[in-house]
Amino acid sequence: MVRDFEDKNEWAIILGASSGLGLATAEKMAKQGLNLCLVYRARKSDITAIESKLHNVAST
Repeated sequence: MVRDFEDKNEWAIILGASSGLGLATAEKMAKQGLNLCLVYRARKSDITAIESKLHNVAST
């Protein structure tokens, strides 16, 4: 379960951020405005697309 965060200066370290639960958690936390540190085992091109997606999610 991901709680709602009020302090936007908080950081979250997301393990497995390139897919599955890690990606879903990263999306949820990006929507809440948290700063993210993503840990992943994926190709750079894959994670670049994910980073772009998370930036878009965070700005909406």
